[in-house]
Amino acid sequence: MHRGHVGQDGILGKKLEQLSNGVNRLREALLAEGLPEDMKRDAVIQRFEFCFESAWKTLKAWLRDEGIETASPKSALREAYKLGWLGQDPDPWYQMLTDRNLTSHVYNEEMAAAIYANIRSCYANLLAELVDRLGENFDDA
Repeated sequence: MHRGHVGQDGILGKKLEQLSNGVNRLREALLAEGLPEDMKRDAVIQRFEFCFESAWKTLKAWLRDEGIETASPKSALREAYKLGWLGQDPDPWYQMLTDRNLTSHVYNEEMAAAIYANIRSCYANLLAELVDRLGENFDDA
């Protein structure tokens, strides 16, 4: 992996830092105590939405640095998986995209509860692993 444009305005580093900060805020929300459960769930989902947007836009920038143009979250996920940035299985990432899209367009208690469970059991960890994986590549540059 080359990092040919790392120094150019530090764009890749800034994107990674924003993503890392977002993941940290998501973790804070997951660990928050003293809130009614529905308020905690809604806060976690809102932070998840931000994190996912940041993740795919970070991937888009990093892929561009690799000479790969992507126009959508799905294409960014597909190309990032090909480069090994998403781990062994892309399916949880595609489910994450589906859930992210649902949070933007529809709201009901059952759906919110299911997405909240997915964030707690899977998505928060995947996002943190992405930060770590990209951070290792950035440090190697």
